[in-house]
Amino acid sequence: MIPMQEIISKLLEENYFTVPRTAAEVAEVFGKKGYTVVSTQIQKLAQELTRSCRNGLLEREKISNRWAFRKRITKVFIDEQEASERGVGPT
Repeated sequence: MIPMQEIISKLLEENYFTVPRTAAEVAEVFGKKGYTVVSTQIQKLAQELTRSCRNGLLEREKISNRWAFRKRITKVFIDEQEASERGVGPT
């Protein structure tokens, strides 16, 4: 059995998901890493990628009627006083 979540985590560490990737593209990278993903397993891979979205690691968006997955962008908001103290924000 392919350790899909483990490989997805490794790809996240390697910044593979900085741009949106479809499950088929991810499966191709699995193959390059020595893990064969047959066409019947791509659905399972898509489920694992969706699970990573639910866990807050990835986000997904529809591109040309296919889900594409990318690294979740974390936004940090600070209040005006803290921004002023740090010297950031509008001047």
